[in-house]
Amino acid sequence: EENGKDDEATEEWAFPNGDSQRENMDTSCPRPDPSATTRIFVGNLPFKVTEDDLHEFFSGCGQIVEVTWITDRETGNFYGTIFVEFAAADQAAQALALNGAKFGGRNLKIEASKPRKNAAGTYAAQGQRATKPMKPKPDGCVEIFIGNLSDAIDEDTTANFFGDCGEVQDIRWVMDKNTGQFRRCGFVMFDSTEAVDKAVLKNGRPLLGRNIRIDYA
Repeated sequence: EENGKDDEATEEWAFPNGDSQRENMDTSCPRPDPSATTRIFVGNLPFKVTEDDLHEFFSGCGQIVEVTWITDRETGNFYGTIFVEFAAADQAAQALALNGAKFGGRNLKIEASKPRKNAAGTYAAQGQRATKPMKPKPDGCVEIFIGNLSDAIDEDTTANFFGDCGEVQDIRWVMDKNTGQFRRCGFVMFDSTEAVDKAVLKNGRPLLGRNIRIDYA
C-alpha cells in the first residue's frame, strides 16, 4: 500500500511496445466490451511519472485525449492514480488489457472508469481536470511545457494566448516518434524568465475548449 513517499524504483520503465516483457499482466479475464467506455482508471503509479511516460506506455492502444491527475485537494500531492480518456472505446479496451503490467517497478491497476459521486470532495470529480502541481522553477527558466492541447492548436493561436506575458521566441510541438502523430503537448520559449512567471499563471485556463496544463521546462 502507498505510504506517500517515492519508492525511487531502480527498474526501467517497462513499456508494452518496447523490448521489455509484459510482466504479471492480467490475461485470465476476457477483454471488456469495447463499447463500454473510453475512460479508464490507472492506479499504483510511481509518484514521479510524467504525461510523456503515460503517452509512451499506452502508445500501442490509441490516442489519449486527456489525462486527469488525482491529487489531494488541500496539499496538491499526487496520489499515484489518474484517469485516462481515449479517443475511442476499442482503444480503451486495449489499455484495460494491460492491467497488472509492470511500470516503473510497480504493477499497475487498470480498470474501466465508473461514474460515481465524489467522496467528501477529496478527489477531483470525474469530468473535471485536476491540475497537477508544477515542479520547482529552474534558475533562469525561459521555457515552459504546455499539455492537454487541442488538435486544432497552431503557433499563431499559442503566441496570441501568451501574448500578454512577453515575447514568444519559439514554439515546438511534441510528435510521436513512431507514428508522427501530435501528442497534444509542446514547449514555448520566451525572451525572459519574467515572461515565464506570467505564463505559468495561465495553468488550467481554457484554450480552444481545453484546459491546458503548464509546467516549467
